[in-house]
Amino acid sequence: MSSNEIFEIVNGQYNIGDPNNPRSLVYKVIHGIYNSLSFDDTNFEMPIINTRARGYRLNINAGWESVSKPIEQKILEDQKNIMRKIMHDCMAHVERSRVRTINGHVQVIDVAPDVAERNFSLLNDALQQISKTLLSERNLPQVRDIKSFMMEFLTYAAFWRMGDNLTDNQWKNDYYREIQNVVRRVENAIDQAINENSFMASK
Repeated sequence: MSSNEIFEIVNGQYNIGDPNNPRSLVYKVIHGIYNSLSFDDTNFEMPIINTRARGYRLNINAGWESVSKPIEQKILEDQKNIMRKIMHDCMAHVERSRVRTINGHVQVIDVAPDVAERNFSLLNDALQQISKTLLSERNLPQVRDIKSFMMEFLTYAAFWRMGDNLTDNQWKNDYYREIQNVVRRVENAIDQAINENSFMASK
């Protein structure tokens, strides 16, 4: 059976319109499935939910999950791994560096400019790749959150953190905890974006 024949059959069921507009086609098929399940007289928990201003999304709260890892998800997971490596490199750098006190009470870390520049470049590349990957799918609100968290991550990767009347160990322990927290927020936002992009489901 040819693709045109398949289109004619599906179009007869759901009136999906133009076969040259794949995004519209997918959404209209999902709309048809959504309506069919909505009026089905069974105790069946919907695998698809209609979210205002976002369209149809996988109902992850009902226990449905993606059965495949699209190439976009692989790209995002690679960027998460890069960020984890940057985080561990930053923590190792802090561990072997001296905390310096300025103005009698403010603590900062001694850092070589090339280390901060390298981290900035790596994070900027990661942010650009994440944004490009997500926006190539659809304009997600999570992109704004990811950018905000990434900018906060940058302040730690550039070692801009300051302490006030802390011991060296207190400064370093606070840094370790805070940088891990901000990376976790970035990862959670990326994971949510991945789930928002999931259409293939199984239970």
